[in-house]
Amino acid sequence: LPEGVRYLHQPVRAGMEFNKSLALNTAARSAAGRYLIILDADYLIPERFASECANVLGKVESTRPARMIFYLDRSGSERISVGGDVSTITGIEGVVANNPTPIAVRRSSYWDVGGHDESYAGWGGEDTEFLDRLRTRTVGEGGWMPVLHAWHPPAAKKADGTRNRELHDAKMTVSAVDRIRMLHRLQTEP
Repeated sequence: LPEGVRYLHQPVRAGMEFNKSLALNTAARSAAGRYLIILDADYLIPERFASECANVLGKVESTRPARMIFYLDRSGSERISVGGDVSTITGIEGVVANNPTPIAVRRSSYWDVGGHDESYAGWGGEDTEFLDRLRTRTVGEGGWMPVLHAWHPPAAKKADGTRNRELHDAKMTVSAVDRIRMLHRLQTEP
């Protein structure tokens, strides 16, 4: 990791499932800076990503900096993982536009909307729900940077389709403002 970046390991308790939202809130509570960048560990981002986000966050509370996410094929991902050059990538399995992540957000705004909802277990729905609440603030929606997504086998919940769908559908019937109020009662910034 680059100098000044801390790795926070979040062990999973026996009988429990990994909770991405809990991990993100733990990281946000530990952050020392004014800005947070929320992105998946399988993203490859442009070199100027953080400075571009910081520039935009001087004007709005949050931004969605990626216009398109290019999903690499397995061989391209393997070449990059052993130090290969991104410019040699030829295999793209797909392109996703307007994904909910990555998101860059002022730390204060992250907590103003309640952080991530820890009732989401594993992966699935938590970023979309968070973005819905974040849109009660100022969000720069027009992404401008490309992001690469490294190939990996799908997570279990993605493979079997159980990605918190029922929970997410139920939450989205409640207004974003009411969900923010509920989260403020449950969790607070230190």
